[in-house]
Amino acid sequence: MTPDELKNIAAAAGLPEALADRLRGATPGEVAADAEALAEALPAACRLDPEVAAKAAEDAEYARFFPNH
Repeated sequence: MTPDELKNIAAAAGLPEALADRLRGATPGEVAADAEALAEALPAACRLDPEVAAKAAEDAEYARFFPNH
């Protein structure tokens, strides 16, 4: 996965961008599951605001269908 894809998945899970390169998985679904698990393990103060995370998830979904934009 590209660094941008990892950043999008991390943001969608409510993780700071600095943790994106720590995500693991062979497929986007596995990486997203890893991101969710990591987000659950962190204190709430370390997670992104839910509105910011929702916007990132929306952007990531758009990028999935239109990867060159």
